[in-house]
Amino acid sequence: VSTQSTGTKRMHKSLSEKTLTDLDTGLDLEDIVSKTLRSSLLQSEALVFELYSALRQFCDNKERTQMIELLAKFYEQEGKLKKLIKHAIRDEIHSFDEDQLFRTESFNTLLVSHLFYEYKGAEIMKPAISFLIKSFSNLDPKYLSVNVEDAQCEFNVTLMLALISKFIDDFCSKALEYPLFIRNVFCTIQKEVLSIYPSKVSLVSSLFFLRFVCPNILQSHTIVTYENRVSPVTFQALLITSKLLQNIANNVIKNNVINHGTTVVDKKIKTFIRENAEKVREFFYSAD
Repeated sequence: VSTQSTGTKRMHKSLSEKTLTDLDTGLDLEDIVSKTLRSSLLQSEALVFELYSALRQFCDNKERTQMIELLAKFYEQEGKLKKLIKHAIRDEIHSFDEDQLFRTESFNTLLVSHLFYEYKGAEIMKPAISFLIKSFSNLDPKYLSVNVEDAQCEFNVTLMLALISKFIDDFCSKALEYPLFIRNVFCTIQKEVLSIYPSKVSLVSSLFFLRFVCPNILQSHTIVTYENRVSPVTFQALLITSKLLQNIANNVIKNNVINHGTTVVDKKIKTFIRENAEKVREFFYSAD
């Protein structure tokens, strides 16, 4: 629950509406934001962070991407980016229900996403994603299909799980290679969320895989270059991989990935999720 006074909220609204009114006059957004924030910074450090929340609430959707870039740039130049992250995380916690935290296209979530890519977080996962896609691409397509007879399905799933396991091992081994700032961001999210919602132990891993890992696997051309396009069969295998990874990140121990699977396949998948969920948890603790 927000502790801002009515007067403070009114001031934030006034400042924010003036900023957005200036935008309508055609004035440069960067100049407006910088001037507004510097003016508030002269009054108090607390005000400049509270103003972030006000701008977030009153910013038009079409201006959000540019606004996020400008805000991140300003706070970094002022040496207050870490404090901004903590404020944005608390702002998210107080603005959304427990099950919506960092799962929507909220301003705060987009800020985290912007910083992840700005600090080259995607570069660290490139080798593991490259290995995964090349491994699938080099397989005979018959080994990637799950819509086959039971025995062949069991063999194919075992082979795919082995490759995905190698990907997870490679991915988790890079924990300390992520920039310290990125590790601090996710560590802060975890600590702040758990202080309010102790049961949300999987929120950070869910956020990380849902927003960064899985999209980069399914849209790998954005961070990895290949001579040949990914075939439909390979893409289907990557889609299965993405669903498995999301179950692992959310600690969902069930097979909702391969409907054609036998009892053997169901057991293999559930065991795989259980074992790798522990690896993923260790990844986030080791990155702390």
